[in-house]
Amino acid sequence: MTDDDTSIAWPVEFCKIIEGQRYSNKKLSGKQRGEIILLAKFKPSINEQETIRGAKEILQLQNDPTGVGMKVDPNLAKVDARVIKSTDVKYAGKIMKPNNGQWNLKDVKFVESGERLEFWHVVIFEQSKWMPKGEVINFIENLARQCESQGMSIARNRPEIQYLQYYNKGPNVVKQAYEDARDILRRPPQLIIFIIPGEKSPINTELYETIKRVMDTEIGCLSQCVSVDSRKNFRSPQYCANLAMKINLKLGGVNSILPEDKLRLPSGEEVLFLGADVTHPKDKNGKSICAVVGSLDNQAGRFITKYQDQERSGKEEILEIDKLIKEILREYCDYQKRRSRVKNNEVITLPPCIIMYRDGVSESQFERVLRWELPKIREACRLFRQGYEPKIIFSVVGKRHHTRIFPVDPKNRMEADKNGNCLVGTIVDKKITHPTLNDFYLQSHFANQGTARPSHYTILHDDIKLTIDEFQGLSNTLCYNFQRSTSSVSIPAPTYYAHLTCARAKMYLTTHRGNIYLPNVHRNLKNYPMYFM
Repeated sequence: MTDDDTSIAWPVEFCKIIEGQRYSNKKLSGKQRGEIILLAKFKPSINEQETIRGAKEILQLQNDPTGVGMKVDPNLAKVDARVIKSTDVKYAGKIMKPNNGQWNLKDVKFVESGERLEFWHVVIFEQSKWMPKGEVINFIENLARQCESQGMSIARNRPEIQYLQYYNKGPNVVKQAYEDARDILRRPPQLIIFIIPGEKSPINTELYETIKRVMDTEIGCLSQCVSVDSRKNFRSPQYCANLAMKINLKLGGVNSILPEDKLRLPSGEEVLFLGADVTHPKDKNGKSICAVVGSLDNQAGRFITKYQDQERSGKEEILEIDKLIKEILREYCDYQKRRSRVKNNEVITLPPCIIMYRDGVSESQFERVLRWELPKIREACRLFRQGYEPKIIFSVVGKRHHTRIFPVDPKNRMEADKNGNCLVGTIVDKKITHPTLNDFYLQSHFANQGTARPSHYTILHDDIKLTIDEFQGLSNTLCYNFQRSTSSVSIPAPTYYAHLTCARAKMYLTTHRGNIYLPNVHRNLKNYPMYFM
């Protein structure tokens, strides 16, 4: 503002913000996110017309450029597509057949209950006039009944309810909540339910992240956060069932499984499914976080997750993916030994095949990531056990693209759903795909609002030699077992879990004496691999 680099202040009334700047320094509030969602939920037919109109404006072509032998079609490209069938989802004694990628938990019990819930506690970070104790008691009673109806084992005694104030207390108030619960129960609690202020509150995000960081890394106790915004749903069986799914997973249970034959290869061989992701900080001095997730059983019910940080380099490679893979293989063997009750000196058979679903890789970095990570995975397998050389498929799955697919006739229920999107299971693998790479688009989920975005799959390496139809079917199947959902999701479950792990680990980052470090999950949570759900 001045010639000598000193700063001066101007009254805000005399200042004008230049339009078009990107605001990215702070997270948007709940209200701001809601407004963006409203803008983004136009029906597919509207988005289709806006896309055509926008393309004409940008190209500004009044006439076809015939002088250079080109002709521009003002309409969207038409491509052949097909719809693959949904996958049955198995619960205890019952098989659900999804309708348009969706099903419900009515009269359904989880495949496997987690450990019996006896010692739990409720903490409310809100004034009693806004969250009356009687209402919370009724909610906990409804939740407990719903958990029992889904097959979970819960003691008849109900948890104590405690009110605390968070403001300016930081992590200490979370530690206080745990210590109070331990004193009341006369033993460490298994689970603490935190009722926190709604999204409009300025402390919502900070409090949530503090709870997860302290409970996961410092204390080692399971936690479940419930927003005051959900108060209107406290009597809803569906809402309580959604919470029951999360709690059962955290306690070590399995909600649903997939038909075993759907997850085996045509050869009958078993597969270790991996998902991986990398997230980068907004601050150029921050650290990137990478996560690798692996299946522990042959029905994709349980997964183990491993994460670590690495210096931000603008690259997508997971630098020490070999270390994370070895940890997953070790956890796989430990889990199989516990399940099979074999002797410690007995050798567990490892899956002869590995399929990796890698997220977060742009097309420009495909070759770079493959050249780094595939040899590292092979090396990890050899170092873990001599002679272990599994066949590997290395694929990339992503949603950060601008491709949209629209049904030709949105009113035809043979090709469109009730919102005008393509049917769940729609696949496009011709014309708009890469000329040399083996790729396709799959819309595996139902979009409640707005235009569905298909996921883009690219197979970068294949030792198993699956046909494209076989790989597409397997990928679609894995979208039906995201354990905290009663609908198919847009990417395979292991990839989704890797994304969640990165997001959770980001909350753990701590600055100490000017250095940023990422703590490990507390050893108490070792036997609860789905703690992050």
